[in-house]
Amino acid sequence: MVQRLKQRIMAVFLAGMIVLFLSGYLPGAEAASASDVSVRYTSHVQSIGWQGWVQDGTPSGTSGKSKRLEGIRIQIQGNPNLGVRYTTHCQSYGWQRWSSNGEMSGTEGEAKRLEAIKIQLTGADASKYDIYYRVHAQSYGWLSWAKNGQAAGSAGHAKRLEAIQIVVVPKGEKPAENLAGISSGNAKTYIYRTGGENPEIPGETVTNIFYKTHVQSLGWQGWKSNGGMSGTSGKAKRLEGIYITLSNKQHSAGIDVMKAAIGGTAPAGKEIMIAPILVTQENVDEYLK
Repeated sequence: MVQRLKQRIMAVFLAGMIVLFLSGYLPGAEAASASDVSVRYTSHVQSIGWQGWVQDGTPSGTSGKSKRLEGIRIQIQGNPNLGVRYTTHCQSYGWQRWSSNGEMSGTEGEAKRLEAIKIQLTGADASKYDIYYRVHAQSYGWLSWAKNGQAAGSAGHAKRLEAIQIVVVPKGEKPAENLAGISSGNAKTYIYRTGGENPEIPGETVTNIFYKTHVQSLGWQGWKSNGGMSGTSGKAKRLEGIYITLSNKQHSAGIDVMKAAIGGTAPAGKEIMIAPILVTQENVDEYLK
């Protein structure tokens, strides 16, 4: 009788623990979930190219070599309900469109320096975490930690970014000041001239169409949007390639481009004669009003 009573008590206890665990109230369950989240990133460095992927605060870039960062890719792992988007301030182009989940932000093969960056978490679980990042900027050294979409770097000073650290932590926590043996030598996160304190990001809140073209003898130009001209006028330069994308889609829209126009024929030096574009979605009437 006593043995059966003990077995029943144990069964009830185990059932209660299972319910608590599945409900997320078991002590340590939330911490274990948070520890599974990881951020990984890679940067394109002057004269070096793309470096290997690093993660969770390991610096990407170089130190003491005066090498500019030219591009970056960022991904979140460990939580399917968590993503990331980011934008960079690029030499001569300014703030670029938002990139996300491993897409490249910046340039490749154009010898353009990155000067600043903004990073935000996305997805259903974004409110449960904070993303922190700090950069090593030319002349300023390691700046302080920025987080959740704040600008990090400089504006109006023509200073290159040389390295970056990124880390994701549970909401309300902070990364170690000396993470990976690095400490901030400057109390500021973003150093700007008057007028640069509130960076405007193309397509930040509305649906936009972005495109860039590969031009004869000039190579890939910067991104343009919403009717802005991409290419040249009066220079007899042919278009040789085109990339087109939508940002902040508010409907199930997409873009179809003739295969000949995707990526173009830049290596062969052939001009694009026709590049038809079709906006596709279930309810196209939304775009015809």
